[in-house]
Amino acid sequence: MKPFSRKYRHILWGLFLLSVFIGSGGCVRDFRHDCEYPLRLRFTYNYNREERDLLRDEVPAISLFLYDAETGRLVRQTSFKVSDLDSDNCYTWRVPEGRYSLVSWGGIERRYQIPEHSSLNDCRLLLLCGEDFSIPHLREHLWHRLTADILVNGKIMPVYDIDLHKLSNDLEVCVSSIDGEPLQEEVKSFVEIPDIVYNGAGKIDAASPKGIYIPGNVRSSSASHYYTLLGLSRDDESRLRVDYGDNNIFDGSLSALIAEKPDIIFDLDDDFKVDFQVDARNAYDLYVTVSVNGYNVKEYNVSLQ
Repeated sequence: MKPFSRKYRHILWGLFLLSVFIGSGGCVRDFRHDCEYPLRLRFTYNYNREERDLLRDEVPAISLFLYDAETGRLVRQTSFKVSDLDSDNCYTWRVPEGRYSLVSWGGIERRYQIPEHSSLNDCRLLLLCGEDFSIPHLREHLWHRLTADILVNGKIMPVYDIDLHKLSNDLEVCVSSIDGEPLQEEVKSFVEIPDIVYNGAGKIDAASPKGIYIPGNVRSSSASHYYTLLGLSRDDESRLRVDYGDNNIFDGSLSALIAEKPDIIFDLDDDFKVDFQVDARNAYDLYVTVSVNGYNVKEYNVSLQ
């Protein structure tokens, strides 16, 4: 067998050096792209009541938007399933050299949409709704994180930790009879919050209209209405209305009602149950007891119509 000629040895040596260079995170250039380097990201969801990483338990997918730190220009975007991350929940993204801000959204599947845009200032997330701003029930949650001062240059290649924060909440509104008997009247409820539009910083946009959440219902001896909401915080503009037949038994701030439970932290808690127990044995008024997550917060009478 003849030995390789000098020409072929040079070709093989060049291919070997190229493979080493690519594997070490060096610049990759072709006729279409500038040099690209690896941006290494590690994702977690640690900020929760369970005090453990719930990323793989709760977050189905992640969408990334990379912006130039100086101009705000959108440079790259991508999406992937959390199940596609490696065993350390890491993702490696090849991007051009630069200094960046990164917006990470978790949970975007059917209920949320990010329209095409060209800069961080123009980034908006929309909660999909009807023309009348009604929002049908769908239990799909949302996470967010804005990470600034990301450097990509192929020389210093740290792993940037992205701990996602949850923006959505589960709410159950339950109306039941105080004596356990079946309810005599139909229960209706809705929640109204100006939270249809979020900006790239993960905050409700100042121009967001009010959305009207329509509950998912369960009817039995009690009436349970289920919601998945965005935007609950102290002193917000949220509104809950609950009707028992022709009688309104609550119409006021949802967040203020929840906050009457002393240990509520809106940035951390995301699962709320508001119970209305009604006593309709009096022919003239309805006695109502309200509790939040099992904690009694108020009692009052409602004059019957």
